[in-house]
Amino acid sequence: AVKDIMASQVVCLQAVEKVQRIVDILGSCHHNGFPVLENGTKKMEGLIERGFLHLLLARGHYYGMFQDDPDAPIGSLVPFEAIAWPNIHSYPDLKTLRKKLSSQDRQKYMDLRPYASCNGYSILPQASMASAFTLFR
Repeated sequence: AVKDIMASQVVCLQAVEKVQRIVDILGSCHHNGFPVLENGTKKMEGLIERGFLHLLLARGHYYGMFQDDPDAPIGSLVPFEAIAWPNIHSYPDLKTLRKKLSSQDRQKYMDLRPYASCNGYSILPQASMASAFTLFR
């Protein structure tokens, strides 16, 4: 059953997250997607792919997306064309991002809500491995 291989410690991001924390999380695991939680809760806002995070980090400064205040209203957005296909599969690696991000940018915040997909899939813990493979491959 799927419950036998499910991760018990899910790596999540807050809806508004510090740039440095996102970089640290990307460096700590190889997950392809991350649940985005409403700030200070365990309520899921959506799911964001690793590729989108890399592209947002790479383009966030240029488009003015990084915020000084985590409670600020959503500021500038990275245009869809800058993160859409085919870009999502050719994103900059983490080493490049670490060099590109200034120490000031690393202390700022990113609002992930506009980029999180609210259409994620889920599966019951009792489901078969074959069902999970078909759904998530």
